[in-house]
Amino acid sequence: MVDADGKTPQLPELMCHVNIDLDPTFHQALFTSRGEVDVNTALDEAKTLGLDPVMLKAGMQSKSVNDVLQRSYDLAKALNVTGTPTYIIGDALIPGAVPIDDLRTAIANMRACGSTQCPKSG
Repeated sequence: MVDADGKTPQLPELMCHVNIDLDPTFHQALFTSRGEVDVNTALDEAKTLGLDPVMLKAGMQSKSVNDVLQRSYDLAKALNVTGTPTYIIGDALIPGAVPIDDLRTAIANMRACGSTQCPKSG
């Protein structure tokens, strides 16, 4: 699958959809690695963990993986999500790396008043 800019999705995003039963250690290794993770990095990591890199690569190219990614891309496009991370809390779209306390406040406000920002009482 290729996005609107002609780029392939980031590998960790793709790997989330390859096989739900895949060793979580593999996912953890990809998500905690430094720098860009490409297909070769992922296949090498799979081999290091005793997973089958050939089956992994085949899974990455499967129709079911591409279908899931296309649905995710279509949803993101419909919601005007243009980057990651993006958080959706209620009807608010919160883009970017937001401090955890800001997210907690937005969630607490949503629960308290139905909006990520409650009117000040006074």
